[in-house]
Amino acid sequence: MKNVASAYIERWNFVLGAIFVAIVVFMPEGLVPGAARLWRRATARTAAPTVAAAVPAPGEGPAQ
Repeated sequence: MKNVASAYIERWNFVLGAIFVAIVVFMPEGLVPGAARLWRRATARTAAPTVAAAVPAPGEGPAQ
């Protein structure tokens, strides 16, 4: 990764440090659990919402 970054950016140490800080801040439990958490969050937004049981509002239910 050092060679890839240094080929394009003169201050590659800063770029790798920023990536490291971002991982520590946003994924403190590590890369794999953090990536899994982000994946679940991303797929939960795109998944079809589940339909909950219809609960009538007060006063709309059957007469008692």
